[in-house]
Amino acid sequence: RRKYGRAVDLYVDLLVRAGRSAEAESVIRTAIRGSLASTGPNSIVTTNHLLSLSNVLLAQGRLKDAETIAGKIIGFHMAAGFSDTNTHKLKAHLVRARALAGQNFWREAGAEFSFVYEAIGDQPSILMSSLKTSPAFGLALSYSGNHVAAEKLLSSLVKFNRETLGEKSITAALSRGALGVTLNRSGKKCR
Repeated sequence: RRKYGRAVDLYVDLLVRAGRSAEAESVIRTAIRGSLASTGPNSIVTTNHLLSLSNVLLAQGRLKDAETIAGKIIGFHMAAGFSDTNTHKLKAHLVRARALAGQNFWREAGAEFSFVYEAIGDQPSILMSSLKTSPAFGLALSYSGNHVAAEKLLSSLVKFNRETLGEKSITAALSRGALGVTLNRSGKKCR
């Protein structure tokens, strides 16, 4: 069941990346119904499917729904006694952080991003890569008053995106915009 569950979650992720989020939502909701029937609401398979659903909702711009589901997953993980470094728990915190940032709840988003950052520590991790390539994390740092760290993160992100994706990519543009906001908030001029 777990292998099937992972395959479904991967397929849903691929559908979202292909811009087929309505189809992805249908697939993951079907998987959730099956998972609830076979393994129950508190299984890791069900919570992984719910995390996939929250990512789909995030991609669709349904930020409050994504935040709510991610919060429920975090609550389940806490009740189950998962450690703060559990990957599934940290992924839920990242989704919640992104949903909060999208709703302009920067202080709350910053707390979620910080939780993940501190839990990962110095360990190399795909989650740390996600943080270091997230304009939302840089903005959350800026809105929480940590302009120096925000500027450093976003400057390196702009450089990386320009070199990797090119000047005209949407990702590079988003990174430049986030850096501009950070520089403006700190009183510096944009370069």
